[in-house]
Amino acid sequence: MRIINATPNHRSYRPDLLIRGKDFICDDGKNRLDLTVGAGSPVISTDQHYFGNNSLYLNGTSWLRITDASSLSFGTGDFTADWWARFTAFGSYNTLIGTSTVGYALIHLWKTSSSTASLKLGRSDVGYQSTCAFSSTNFIDSNWHHLAITRASGVVYMFIDGVAQTVTGSANTTSYTFSASTTCIGSQNGTNQWYAGYLQNIRILNDVCLWTSNFTPPQQADI
Repeated sequence: MRIINATPNHRSYRPDLLIRGKDFICDDGKNRLDLTVGAGSPVISTDQHYFGNNSLYLNGTSWLRITDASSLSFGTGDFTADWWARFTAFGSYNTLIGTSTVGYALIHLWKTSSSTASLKLGRSDVGYQSTCAFSSTNFIDSNWHHLAITRASGVVYMFIDGVAQTVTGSANTTSYTFSASTTCIGSQNGTNQWYAGYLQNIRILNDVCLWTSNFTPPQQADI
């Protein structure tokens, strides 16, 4: 177990998954997982970026498939999942990563009303174990936002722009795994629950909890 609780030196660890959205659509994490286009036209775009010059753009009907994501599985241990997002649309369900195959992990943003949303961590066979609700009025605002979910010693933490949120179901030792064949980025199963917008620096770290309290979000891409 490793808890950093600071904006870490980006050379001090190697993410298990790292999709920068920089020059190419690829995984630069230590596993170098294969990414394929599931559908549509995911592209590297110069239209929007929080840092650097590019970002990954998903148009709401395009998504990526991780050929074998089993090495990303959290199990019951510590982890960090974080990313920068700029939405162009916000539907009822917005999938960062997951699969509808029974028993596997899901990370969703839900639109719960015209002005509220919730960040959810769950598993497709038993629903959502940890959630936080927040106002989406200032979140869906054509700005970039940093989102993060971490777990340390069986406690889940969620952050919006580095600010800790109140988590329902924070005590969570559920085992989370990712499918060897059907894990998607930008859709739950390739047919619905799309993400629409720009993404940068999508990271997953196993056995490393970067934050358990408020922090300054990373201001440069992981390298």
